[in-house]
Amino acid sequence: MTTHQEVQHLKGQIKCLCEDWAEHHTAAQKLALDMGISKERVEGDSYAVPGIADLLDMIRERHFAALKSAEVLWPALDQHPMTSEEKQSLDEFTQAELSTP
Repeated sequence: MTTHQEVQHLKGQIKCLCEDWAEHHTAAQKLALDMGISKERVEGDSYAVPGIADLLDMIRERHFAALKSAEVLWPALDQHPMTSEEKQSLDEFTQAELSTP
């Protein structure tokens, strides 16, 4: 037979696991939104909300799509080197992005 103290301990463990899941789910949602995945896909609808695994699949798909685009663009960039103004503009943009909270 389970004692009251054991039940309370198990309730505490379940609560911690739920809180951890919620934090991880929110972090995955924020990352997906930051990567440009639509709010509708990230938040779901009244029938279903994407779980963490679903969100990570969306993020993975977006990441590999970006890599594919880069594979296509890099050779073109090698054929057309950036001017000093373009490089400066890119550096300023990168610094602005890195300093954005």
